[in-house]
Amino acid sequence: MRQCMKVILILGILLAMVSITHAEDTIVISSIDSSVTKIAEKVMAEAYKRMDMKLEVRLLPAERALQASNDGEVDGELYRMKNISQSYPNLILIPVAVVNINEMVFTKKGKKFSVKSWDSLLPYKVGYRKGIKVIETNLVKGTDAEAVTTLDQLFMKLESGRNDVVVETQLSGLQTINKQGLKDIVMLEPPLSSLPLFHFLNVKNKRLVEPLTSVLKKMEKDGVIRNIQKKAIQSIISSSK
Repeated sequence: MRQCMKVILILGILLAMVSITHAEDTIVISSIDSSVTKIAEKVMAEAYKRMDMKLEVRLLPAERALQASNDGEVDGELYRMKNISQSYPNLILIPVAVVNINEMVFTKKGKKFSVKSWDSLLPYKVGYRKGIKVIETNLVKGTDAEAVTTLDQLFMKLESGRNDVVVETQLSGLQTINKQGLKDIVMLEPPLSSLPLFHFLNVKNKRLVEPLTSVLKKMEKDGVIRNIQKKAIQSIISSSK
């Protein structure tokens, strides 16, 4: 009996060690559901792979994702604009851009207008996704704007005429238009904004900041990030046709 108990105890210890090792090797990162996320995920999956770690992305509404990463419910944020840690102080910037985005204006064919700046939206009822900080930060005071949770909601409201325009990333917008078969919606140019986005880790993972930065800098120097982005974009565009 004692021998049997010893075996059970040893097995329990070994199982616990395996569980701990797995937890340490897997990093859980929050993000939003978008085409940009798919690009950033491929870049960061390769970066963590080079550190012998596995990346798991947990998709959440935009604001909820930030709260989860800042509160330490997950290990970090897949990508956000550079200054987000001013509002979410528990997030540490990894100073290598993992993806670049263009925020575009989408409207119906009959409502085309010249896009010169965020002021150009003032005459219109604007839709956007809640928690997208680059939009919330840049909307001009007095803009008639309404936030929704999902891409499908965003473009259905535009299609039905409940919004005059929506602001969304170029890739996510075009992909949603193709997926929903929206023939009457067009993308206006130039972009409202074009900016690099960065990976963030919660302070509890501070030890990973330096090695992860080194890995991403090497990937950037060797052209790996650019190649991953290019292949991911081609795949997204092909799949949405």
